[in-house]
Formats: sequence, structure tokens, C-alpha cells
Amino acid sequence: KEMTTFTEYVHDDTYSDAVLVVSDQHYPVHRLVVCKHSNYLQRVLRKRKKKRKKDKYDEFDRKVVDITFATEEYNHHFETILRYMYGENVLQGLNGQDCFEECQVLLAVAQQLDMPLLVDLLAEALHVTWKNIVYFLETIPHSSNEYLCNKIVNIAARYFDVLMDNYDLGFLSYDWLILILEHPHLNVKEEYSLYQLIKLYIQQT
Repeated sequence: KEMTTFTEYVHDDTYSDAVLVVSDQHYPVHRLVVCKHSNYLQRVLRKRKKKRKKDKYDEFDRKVVDITFATEEYNHHFETILRYMYGENVLQGLNGQDCFEECQVLLAVAQQLDMPLLVDLLAEALHVTWKNIVYFLETIPHSSNEYLCNKIVNIAARYFDVLMDNYDLGFLSYDWLILILEHPHLNVKEEYSLYQLIKLYIQQT
């Protein structure tokens, strides 16, 4: 069969020179393709003049790399990430809540695999509002993506009075709190409530 696109090489052994193992699934891959997108895979699949004892190889002398994700849901989404690496538009056909939920999971997987271009793409696709801002503040590292970070801080600062009225903000990391407090459009209804929050963080340090 004649190959016409890179996506047709997903699950195809033709010319594959590495194997990624996620959960119980084995994915034959091509280093040139996957390493272009993932800094993590660049590091673990780097060819060495001399094989190390701890490295694993299969019967075809392909390097085998085990990848462990935090949840089974992330494991299931790895193939979507792999298809992106081979040229597929992973967001095509998604919209509304489906797009938001899919982007959440894909973003977590892309961050673990250190895929800056995909992280940027997903950050732009995520619709950050004051209604879902707590999710981002709880789960997204403040340094994960500059574009996404700016969106989160902007919304959190503008709706900080609403957040203080409706949530116990003790979950905020120190880094997120500082970025929000430094924002020029920080909206605070009661200064005493802000004082209490800052006092709590000082006591915890």
C-alpha cells in the first residue's frame, strides 16, 4: 500500500525505529517525527554511540520507552497526541464544552511530554472565564504557558472579588497569588478580606 500522509504511519511498523509503551499499548514510532514535537522524547530517544544497560530494546533493535501518565484518561488520549505529531488536526470538529474538556486533558498530556507548540495551540483554544477560572488556578502551573498564564491572571484579577466571595482561596499557590495581586486591574471589594488572605499566606510560609 502506498503511503501518502504521515498520519498513515501511526500504528505502522514501516521504518519505525522506536517503540513507546503507554499502559499496555505499544506504539511503533519514528524518531524524526515524534522528536520534532516533543522535547521530552528528544531527550529519551537520543541516539548514543554506546548503548546503556538501563536502556530497553526490542527484537528489531528499536529503543523501547515506557511513558507513565497520572491517570488512565491521559493514557487514552496519548494516541490523539501521537496523531497530532503525525500531522492530524486534533481539534477539528470539536466545539463548546466538548472542546473545553478535550483541551483540558490534551494540555496535561502535552505538558508532560514537553510539547511547546501543542501547548500554545491548546492554550489558545481553551476559553477561560470567571466561571471556570478556579479549575485553571488549581491545575495549571503558573509557568506552563505564557499566553495561558496571562489569560488566567487577567480573568482572576478582574473577578477577584467574586472569587473571594464564593471560594476559599487557600488553594492558590504563592506564585499565582503574587501574579494576581500585581495585576493592574485587580478588583477587590473589601480590603480587609484581602488582608486576611495575605496574612494566611504569610503564616503558612
